[in-house]
Amino acid sequence: MQGEWVAAGPLDPHWYGFLLLPETVFRNLGRSLQQGYGDKRRILDMREDNVISIDLAKNFVHVLVMSPKGVEKFNSRVASARLFAVVSKWRPKRVLMEACSSAHHWGRRFQAEGIEVFLYPPKAVAQLRQGEKNDANDALAIYETHFRPKVKAVPVKSEAHQYLQLYVRRRESLIHSCTEQINSMRGYLTEFGYSFGLGKSQLRKGVELLLGSEQLDERLREFLQADFSKLIQLYEQRKWYDQKLKEICRKDKVCQEFVKKGGVGPVTAVALRATIVDPRVFRNGRYFSAYLGLVPRQHSTGGKSRLGRITKKGNCYLRQLLIHGGRSFVWSCANKTDEKSLWATRKKKEIGFNKTCVAVANKNARQLWQIIAAHPEFKLA
Repeated sequence: MQGEWVAAGPLDPHWYGFLLLPETVFRNLGRSLQQGYGDKRRILDMREDNVISIDLAKNFVHVLVMSPKGVEKFNSRVASARLFAVVSKWRPKRVLMEACSSAHHWGRRFQAEGIEVFLYPPKAVAQLRQGEKNDANDALAIYETHFRPKVKAVPVKSEAHQYLQLYVRRRESLIHSCTEQINSMRGYLTEFGYSFGLGKSQLRKGVELLLGSEQLDERLREFLQADFSKLIQLYEQRKWYDQKLKEICRKDKVCQEFVKKGGVGPVTAVALRATIVDPRVFRNGRYFSAYLGLVPRQHSTGGKSRLGRITKKGNCYLRQLLIHGGRSFVWSCANKTDEKSLWATRKKKEIGFNKTCVAVANKNARQLWQIIAAHPEFKLA
């Protein structure tokens, strides 16, 4: 009789004790045991095999809940403040999101509840979007991306990784702000007949002399004084971040291993430390180098291999740092006799200076991955 409570007895060797259960639950339990699903953890686990795809935004997000068979269970907009409660209600096995703003924060929260989290690059998601650009189609595209075998998920960053990345990105932003300020000052000073030599040091000396001159128009002096003060302030902030990155590099054992390689400084070491969460994402050093866009572009057909310039895909900031570091190494290796310097000198004669810088960056990327994969203290707290 439906709804009647019955005692669960030892149906087979997978009996877990004397339980008082509703008849429907008892019948389902017995069927699972007879089918061979006798794992106690599987029976007692209340989490379902639902897959949730989330299109993140600031105030509202779009949530798509799909069954294991691909049947839509829920598809609606949800306030960001209610997202965690909605996800907990559906008890999913997996949560899918774009690797965008706040994705790592939500990923950490869901992982703490035992949910598998997959973050996918927005460029890969955009290629699978069907129809117009809206939140519902974006959530469906994220779900479709999950089943593409060649699309790699982005590892969820810890707070420690994100703090390191904040230092690196803030320093980069200050460099751009300094360049913008210098170009602005040069532009309007040229309109009044004042020009200076190349380089920020030449501009700084020229502006200091100009501000001390009594012939400078007072209206121009007001603009120049304000902009020059702002530029000095930006320089001081950047100097503080440089010191902070050097301090972080000095205290971190993995970063100390990085800087032993020629062409890798404290900024590159900390940036690499902040970016790479799990080295197992890359099969070997060449895959890591390809992630940085330092391998040749391929345009092969009919069994004939054609290689071109580097792809310039992936993390452009790390690639820029490694190439600049390679340029510094090539400049300084002329009178050195170690194996790497002799190799770089020979390459410089064969393929030229710029290509040698990229070759050094490629070699450094592969060697740095080996350090990451082999170091026992790679994981940040």
